[in-house]
Amino acid sequence: MPNITIQDFGGRLPRRSKRLLPDNYAQEAINVKLLSGELRGHRALSVVHSFPALTAPKAVWRVLSSTASPTEAWFSSQDPKATLLKSPLTNDAFDRWYLFEEGQPVQVMTFTDIDNGTGPWDLNFTQPTTAPSCVPTVITPADVETRVYVYTYVTSWGEESAPSLPTTVDVDEAGSVVVSGFYVPAPTIAGRTFDKVRIYRTVTGNASTAFFFLGEVTSPVDTFNDNISSSITTLNETLGSVDNVPSEDGLYGARVHPSGALVAFTGRDIYFSVPYLPHAWPGEYNISLADEIVGIEVFEQNIAVMTKGSPVLLYGAHPAAIGILRFSFPEPCIAYGSIVGAPEGAYYASHQGLVLFTAVGPTNITRQMISQEEWQNDYATDTMSSARWGTQYVSLETNNQGFIIDPQEARIALTDIKGSNNIVAVSSDIYTGDVYVVGGDDVFLWDDRTAPEVDYIWKSKQVVLPTPVNHGAVMVHLEPNATEYFPTTPVTTPPFPSEYLSLSMDKKTEVLVEIWCNDARIFVGKCGDREQVRVPSGKKGDAWEVRITGQVRVYSINITEVGRGLARV
Repeated sequence: MPNITIQDFGGRLPRRSKRLLPDNYAQEAINVKLLSGELRGHRALSVVHSFPALTAPKAVWRVLSSTASPTEAWFSSQDPKATLLKSPLTNDAFDRWYLFEEGQPVQVMTFTDIDNGTGPWDLNFTQPTTAPSCVPTVITPADVETRVYVYTYVTSWGEESAPSLPTTVDVDEAGSVVVSGFYVPAPTIAGRTFDKVRIYRTVTGNASTAFFFLGEVTSPVDTFNDNISSSITTLNETLGSVDNVPSEDGLYGARVHPSGALVAFTGRDIYFSVPYLPHAWPGEYNISLADEIVGIEVFEQNIAVMTKGSPVLLYGAHPAAIGILRFSFPEPCIAYGSIVGAPEGAYYASHQGLVLFTAVGPTNITRQMISQEEWQNDYATDTMSSARWGTQYVSLETNNQGFIIDPQEARIALTDIKGSNNIVAVSSDIYTGDVYVVGGDDVFLWDDRTAPEVDYIWKSKQVVLPTPVNHGAVMVHLEPNATEYFPTTPVTTPPFPSEYLSLSMDKKTEVLVEIWCNDARIFVGKCGDREQVRVPSGKKGDAWEVRITGQVRVYSINITEVGRGLARV
């Protein structure tokens, strides 16, 4: 007797004909979570934070502090491409965060700023623009040495600027030099203050031309008397902020490199900060590429660079020693929001499908799952917003239409998402890995484990039997959960069969079953747990399909010619 038994449910493979799908795979899989092998709906969205009315953020972050009270705050941006990075310094005493927005200066703020709604502040601050004034007090022509002086600014956050222009002066070794003129013109800064001025000079006869630290004065003191001998001076540290130049305006898409440097881009150019010094961006670290950059992602000691042309891999442990691997084939990225980092590499959407970019290059991981035509027509857009959810890739559109792909488990393949929330972005929480969904002024938690499971649809492949049969009974094995909350208002999304609304509050104990025979729907009806439901007789065929619509979990579906056949399944 040709019974049909379906269990260990799988997702969609749109590229395959409905007849040629593997067993237990689906023609339709909407709002269904298949990790367990059962049919169960994703859990509903739940609000975890609300911004003031009309904020309408396009990107959000939850930030934590181990020292402040309260310990949690939220920040938002109107730029969907914005990134907010925690200071790479371990146990940063100032709890700093760095904001990168397309076309804007790089900005910085503390946790307290975020919590109080102050800032953000421009990361760049005034660098010394004039040379110091140097006046020697004693000059003995017979014993003159030449010294070169520079000075730097140090902020209240410990950020040191690049040095000033140099001043050269001749002075007797036994004499001294009064160094001044540090505040002409007066420097400016936002969000913090200038705390100190540090003074450096060279030492005549020293093997190197390095500038050695002399001392510092606290703002606004404007003079420093150098009466320190050269033998003492050479024991001091040397000037380390020569390359502490400000960042370029407009950098965005920033990530933290394993070296402790920040890396960002604009146009065709990649920029790096000095490791653990986010305010210093040396020009010697810059890398220019042939194609316009769409986004970057860091994994291991690699930087995947997605462009509008050929992808590029940057590799190396320090910004000063970065290797470049340019791939000769085009695999352009079509959406900044599609870029998602993972331990195995970087995922992004191309014209061909979903690509995994690893150290050996980009690979289209959906080539056996979905055709280029279906990918471009139904899934790939330049406004898609994506995140990593466990091992899965979840992507949503503004009308809460989207999809989930599991690169690690072939059975799950692709499932669709349909809902009613006006979604503008998704992102991953940096502390928990939870996925946040942004809509209106609210931030929602995706698949909140405390929320009810939503309504779903799952339709089987077309099962082709050796000979035509007349299936007369269907049974589903459910896991009823009467403690779940079920909405009393009619369900409008996704477009469920009209008969589904008749389940009303009974959805917690039954599902709607539809059966097709040779492409004609021959049955629609409610089925409870292990309830044998008769299918109309007289419909004989060799191609059978079944669709389940429900909100209760399903273990298995069984269809047989006669009701007593269900006793053996």
